[in-house]
Amino acid sequence: MHRILPRLQDHFKLNECLLITRPSLAPNNSTYNYTKNNQKLTFSFFTQIQKSQDWNGPKYNFSFVNFKDVVQNRLEVNTTVDFIRYVEVCFSLEDTTKKDGTKGKRLNVKLKDLENQQIIGTLWDEFAIRMHAYFNAENREKYVVMVVHFGVVNLYKGKCGLSTSFDISRIFIDTDIDEITTFTQRMNFMNNSDLLPTVYLGNISEPKKVMLVGTVIAICSDKIWYYNACNHCKSGVEETFVTAVKEDGSVDVEHKTAFICSNKDCQVGLFMSRAELSQAKLGLGSIINRAGLARLVFETELKI
Repeated sequence: MHRILPRLQDHFKLNECLLITRPSLAPNNSTYNYTKNNQKLTFSFFTQIQKSQDWNGPKYNFSFVNFKDVVQNRLEVNTTVDFIRYVEVCFSLEDTTKKDGTKGKRLNVKLKDLENQQIIGTLWDEFAIRMHAYFNAENREKYVVMVVHFGVVNLYKGKCGLSTSFDISRIFIDTDIDEITTFTQRMNFMNNSDLLPTVYLGNISEPKKVMLVGTVIAICSDKIWYYNACNHCKSGVEETFVTAVKEDGSVDVEHKTAFICSNKDCQVGLFMSRAELSQAKLGLGSIINRAGLARLVFETELKI
């Protein structure tokens, strides 16, 4: 491998896209498995590497961890994870001595997700300095969103938390990447002043459109939790039956299903109003009495 590396090492640059042909696979016995794969690529004299310009995939391949899995100790300490969260509190920057005796910097931050799950994150050295300076800057964003790529699950004061690793982690702080943009938009939506708990819906005094945001935790099978709605006015519709002459030209009649819009002012043809239905029934009776022939066709679409 030492004889092969000089021929290939110039190709390995940060943010470069490479096309690697004829590599080999070998067991990955590393103490820290950053890719969650039990195999790794190895190179031989037959391996060829060239720069590629045709990459259409994402620049960063994140696999974000669920905070609940960390808080509830579902992940082992030192497990490699990616995480994206809002930095709620930034504590003081601390001097620390590492296990090898060298001096370093440590910064603890309180992270919160969109479900209000909180956890302590630890940043080391250059990451700690960057975050502390950015968080305390006067012109920073209102919500500081941080992404850590290749972080680890750690143990802090007896509780599982998250941390940057010392050799492979990278950090993004309010960077213009899709993941942070999407998270910030969701954060702004959840913190909108017009967003109220559902308990206050009863206090709305005038008709308005509302959007309900929540988690379905159960469905009661013994209660009707939906209703059939008119496509035009969204009022409820009721099912009824009418008698109509068959379309084959005979004098036989058949029963058809119709839906009555509960809104008396709704005049959409697909949903008959109560007034229209009454008139139709009267007209049907008079026509049948006179000529013995009538044809009524009801079409409907339901939104449930």
